[in-house]
Amino acid sequence: MARDAIDMLCAVLELEKRERRFYEEAEAACPDPVGKEVFRMLLAEEEDHAAHVEALRRRFETGEGWSEACLLEGPSADAAAAVRHVAERHAEALRRGMDKVAALGVGIEMEAASAAFYEGLLEKAKDPFERRFLEEMARAERRHHLILTDLQYYYEDPEGYFMEKEHRGLDGA
Repeated sequence: MARDAIDMLCAVLELEKRERRFYEEAEAACPDPVGKEVFRMLLAEEEDHAAHVEALRRRFETGEGWSEACLLEGPSADAAAAVRHVAERHAEALRRGMDKVAALGVGIEMEAASAAFYEGLLEKAKDPFERRFLEEMARAERRHHLILTDLQYYYEDPEGYFMEKEHRGLDGA
């Protein structure tokens, strides 16, 4: 069981590494301060996830197992390959400097694949702490997906975005 958990956590670390690299490149290429700030925020969250997962992996290597201390606050290689495929498919565009909306599309696709990765692992998980860990990771990826989707909407239709988010009607009420 511990070897399976270590292997899964290594796959999670690889996934987090790819997401961090994407957000670093997207932040550097983004000409807009709003986008830069969002990419920096998501990068920081991915770094926190990676540090947490690395600490958890070390616990397993020393013979400890799942425990409440391992849960986040607030894998199969096939699933990790799906996320890697998204990143690789768009790598050239990132190097050339894709526009902010295109970068958001890549991020949205990557976060959806990441959430699916954790949800796939969750289907197989038996330990209650492992299940909570995977639920938290999937929840974090879905949150990132929502943030990027909101930012994409903001870029594509700023007026519509503010009308929806500020709950304003066309009558000014």
